[in-house]
Amino acid sequence: MFKFNEKPKYRAHEDTFILLRKLFYEYGHTRIYKILNKYNIYLHLCVHFFQFYYIYRHPHTDMLRYSSTWIIMTFVLTSMILSIVLDKRINKVYEAMESKLWSIHSVNAHVSKKIKNKSKKFNYLFTYTLLVVAGALGVVHLAIWGSLDDMYFSVLTFKAFFGSWSTVIEHFYFCTFLFAAYSSIRLPFLLLYSLLHLEIQFFLLNGHILCISRNVKVENMHDWVIQKDIERKIIFCIKQHIALRRIIIQLFDIIKITMPIFLFLACLGCVALMVLILVHLQSLHAISLVRLFFIVCANLLITWTVCEAGQRIIDETGATFDSLVKCPWYSWNTKNRRLLVIFMLNSRKPVSFYLAGITVDYTLTVKIYRISFSNALVFYNLNQSSLF
Repeated sequence: MFKFNEKPKYRAHEDTFILLRKLFYEYGHTRIYKILNKYNIYLHLCVHFFQFYYIYRHPHTDMLRYSSTWIIMTFVLTSMILSIVLDKRINKVYEAMESKLWSIHSVNAHVSKKIKNKSKKFNYLFTYTLLVVAGALGVVHLAIWGSLDDMYFSVLTFKAFFGSWSTVIEHFYFCTFLFAAYSSIRLPFLLLYSLLHLEIQFFLLNGHILCISRNVKVENMHDWVIQKDIERKIIFCIKQHIALRRIIIQLFDIIKITMPIFLFLACLGCVALMVLILVHLQSLHAISLVRLFFIVCANLLITWTVCEAGQRIIDETGATFDSLVKCPWYSWNTKNRRLLVIFMLNSRKPVSFYLAGITVDYTLTVKIYRISFSNALVFYNLNQSSLF
């Protein structure tokens, strides 16, 4: 166990989410990624421009059929652009985290083992699964497996503007989907990585709080030296709590920008996907059904993973107050009790990421799919009655 007057050093090899860091932070800052990302942005912007122009020339196109994939590609493009716009802010958050992170071994072996087990469980349930789904999503969208004209509006656009060259353009365009799948989840995963580490740090902080006077005998509590040591430990924990909350504020500034955009696109995408399933499922090719399956899986996993991370932050920050309540304050002197009260006041409310009454937690997933399914049924009924 570390000394409370020393900062427990965090080492890179202790990172329980090292794969996320390597893939989405370190590789995302390489020169080759930045070049490919910019070229992909230009490519998708051009394709979107051609699609808008095609709609202008052919206003009676059945956009309800292609709306789901069009919204998904808009999400991909938005995510790639935001990853560039918010790059400096994300770097500042990561630098602040690296300077304030505690080692997972800073409390005791039991706590570090518990952290590793929780991290391993999360990696297997969400991280690895989502990476496999994202990779498979990029692979099945290669045009060599079959035409994508029954799902993607861009194929119609290519045929209209490029004629016999459309096949070449189509193959080239959909070859970029593997990179696009990576870029589309990079920003959410960078935020996820930060949230997961903050959860661990609050878990460690709660462990330190419980250890403030655990090994001190009751009959020795009146000793001035022991009370001074308790005071030093409380102040040490308060400083870390303040530092973590400052990082959360920086992170929240980023989430405030991305949350409205992603929520809007997520809801629209879910509605469009459900409409596609309800209305056009029987007319899709076999390979298109496989593609649709991976799209739905990726949609579900991304939404649930982000909400899971948000809920974990709420749980761990809420546990800080519970840990403070368990402290044997009745054996402390007046000054330490006052410090404890101040600490409790600052941690009485769990930290949550919210905007306009919407909180990133488990209920958000339910709300998104409930609203999406309700609206999808409306569109389906309108389509069945030939009013839409």
